Amino acid sequence: MPSVFFITHPDVVIKPSVPVRDWPLSERGRERIRSLVAAACVHKVRSIFASIERKADEGAQILADGLGLSGYVVLR
Repeated sequence: MPSVFFITHPDVVIKPSVPVRDWPLSERGRERIRSLVAAACVHKVRSIFASIERKADEGAQILADGLGLSGYVVLR
């Protein structure tokens, strides 16, 4: 049976002068996504969908790279 995992971006760099949608993941956030790749629960993931926000895009790319997927879908 197919499963759906909803993963939020873990930690961001808050820049008050920058729109929230353009905030990047912090190094801690990147490390948390990389550690997720090691979790057994995500090894069957075959499709990744992300919002247009920079932090979601960065997280999706790390996850896709870590799982050996060719890419992901950005939902606009």
